[in-house]
Amino acid sequence: MLNVFYNPNYFISNQKKIFLTKQFKYSKFYSLYIYILYKFNLPYSENKIFSGPQMRVNHLIRAFRKNKNVTFNSIKHSSFYILQFDDYGEKIMKKIINAKIPDTKILIGPLYSLEMDKKLTNYMNQYPFIKKMVASDIALQYQNIIHGKNITKNIFVCPSGIFSSNNKSLDKQYQKEFDCLIYFKKRDPEELAFVTNFLDSKNLSYNVLNYGTYKNSDLEYFSQRSRFGIIIDKTETQGFAIQKIMSTNLPLIVWDYKINNYEGYDLPGTSVPFWDETCGIKIDSKKELKENFDNFIKKLDSYSPINIIKNNLTYESFVENIFNYFSNQKNWSN
Repeated sequence: MLNVFYNPNYFISNQKKIFLTKQFKYSKFYSLYIYILYKFNLPYSENKIFSGPQMRVNHLIRAFRKNKNVTFNSIKHSSFYILQFDDYGEKIMKKIINAKIPDTKILIGPLYSLEMDKKLTNYMNQYPFIKKMVASDIALQYQNIIHGKNITKNIFVCPSGIFSSNNKSLDKQYQKEFDCLIYFKKRDPEELAFVTNFLDSKNLSYNVLNYGTYKNSDLEYFSQRSRFGIIIDKTETQGFAIQKIMSTNLPLIVWDYKINNYEGYDLPGTSVPFWDETCGIKIDSKKELKENFDNFIKKLDSYSPINIIKNNLTYESFVENIFNYFSNQKNWSN
């Protein structure tokens, strides 16, 4: 049995709410709407999600809400998973510690700031029944660099699931209307201009989705109806948008970004933490795009990025991994 905690405030902005407005998220009724979803553990509309943390909360709810062995946001069992370590997460953690339940096990993450991450590490040193979760191997490398390699034994690598394995849309075929989908996030606009000019020179059609300006339904639509995609992104520890694109089986060219400048640390990074050669190709420069593009196009039918989603990133595998981690006493023996 597992207690799962998440903070509904990820969906609530601090902006002043008013009664009458065309934008629902600024209405006073919006907070009531969020409260009802939280009360009944209901997922949020994906078209109203604008950040990775919001998406992670939504995937958490979808993964666990129908599981009879899971209780949301209440202290009933001895195993606890807290999604984020912020003021809310710390408050919940302290309540659990003070409850002094026999065989208490607490897993926390992967949402936390660097300041709260360091604070969580101090708690882990004090209480051996507290462990930390990260979303990928690259995030584990960050932990080793920031906290030292001794922390590895107390960290669980577990990406969030992004789809149910029963989702029939994963295998659906769509007519291709466009050549390329370009996903652009927080990179140099000159890099985007180079890519669009390059595609223009080859008379290829494309659509650009710029992070923070598109609807999630647009991401799905253009992914399903394009022949291939080009990713121009900075580093990710999971990368929900890119994985959504991969779930449509769209072959990708990833203009990879390998350094994560994070709070004064120069950390190793990648734009695609979950990747293999069946997904497409990675490039590091304009030159590599020019040199490898034609061969990539010739091999489009050989790529199948959806397999990495099916094999690693379903709700079912996420839930199984969580329960297996709690049940394995070796993870809690130190």
